[in-house]
Amino acid sequence: MRPLDAAALRKADADLESPVGQQMLAVLEGGALPAIPSGPAPDANVKAALEGLESAKPEPEIVARLAHVPDAALDRALGAARDRAQALDVALGPINRSLEELESRLVRRAAAEGSRAGPAASLRRDVTVARLRYTARRYDTEARLNQAIANVYELQVRQSNIEAERLHARSQRFFFGMLAAQAGVIVATFAIAARQRTALWWVAAAAGLVAVAYAIYVYLVV
Repeated sequence: MRPLDAAALRKADADLESPVGQQMLAVLEGGALPAIPSGPAPDANVKAALEGLESAKPEPEIVARLAHVPDAALDRALGAARDRAQALDVALGPINRSLEELESRLVRRAAAEGSRAGPAASLRRDVTVARLRYTARRYDTEARLNQAIANVYELQVRQSNIEAERLHARSQRFFFGMLAAQAGVIVATFAIAARQRTALWWVAAAAGLVAVAYAIYVYLVV
């Protein structure tokens, strides 16, 4: 695979003299992709959590770092990562359209030339090879930007899991408190039933015992 002959391509296609055409040729020749804004600096705690995730730190360490990250900071980091991915699409849009138009013109010229070994057909093959190289670099850049978005999503999922575990632990404490209250009511009901010898109090006490037994069953079995 030979390198792209940009001079021959410019000579064969005058439309490449436009600013977008020049930028597209530079990219096809292996030049850098258009620069995209870096965006605002991430929150220090978000950055520390992302570094822990990317370096595969142990789960307790990532959880400890996430403990200092508010939801709003993660939302801002996600928005910034999305903006960078969108900025790349916007920057590459004119280049991609110019490349498609160039290939269409070369296909028509090669067809009119009627020879698979003619200049137009040769240029078309060279452009195809250069486009594949450019596409590989574009995919690599897009993959890195998408990975950055995925990492923030991963932190949000883990933070949601941490919050769910905290709420679950709190609900268990509420459960124990309710169980203690029920036990207190049952003891008081037994005391009244023993003193007044009323059948309704004994029914209430039995119902309370059943409720406590069921609560224990739910906690231990279900």
